[in-house]
Amino acid sequence: MRSFSDFLSTALVILSTSANAAVIDPPSNILLTDLAASNTSLPSNQTISPPPSNLPPSPYIYPIPTAPTTTVTFSSYTHPLSELSAIQCILAATEDVAVALEAALRDHDPDRVVRQRYVRIDAEHAWLIMEPIEMQMTWVTWGQTLKALREFLYRWEFVGFRFVVEEEGVTVAVGELSGR
Repeated sequence: MRSFSDFLSTALVILSTSANAAVIDPPSNILLTDLAASNTSLPSNQTISPPPSNLPPSPYIYPIPTAPTTTVTFSSYTHPLSELSAIQCILAATEDVAVALEAALRDHDPDRVVRQRYVRIDAEHAWLIMEPIEMQMTWVTWGQTLKALREFLYRWEFVGFRFVVEEEGVTVAVGELSGR
């Protein structure tokens, strides 16, 4: 392995042989050493801190813009998730919402509630689960919640989290987006 001084010598030769070469002397206050021979490990009593988090405080309350009395509260952030898997979960759940809303239009039932005990969507490296509370979650609100989940991930980070959906101060659903 070549040393730093060999590299510097080669660089100076190249600079001095070029057409517009200028003689460059290193400043006298720089100490050139052989980096290959130097010890670059940290002392055993020091640790490397993780990069700063780009997450909001927990809990983070997100008001639904199109439904001012509906909020989604995010909390319990976990490790990073696969972006593709997280988006696949949200997209699949959104497709379920579209099918349910088409049926609601057909049946003239605009406030159709989510009748399942829970909704679970699986992707390769993530899963999304939502549990309606006492049959109060509507498909429209679930669709708005999915948009809020997506906006959270794009605005902050692709991490796992828990969420609570409230309408007019009443909890209508709880859920979680998590990795495998």
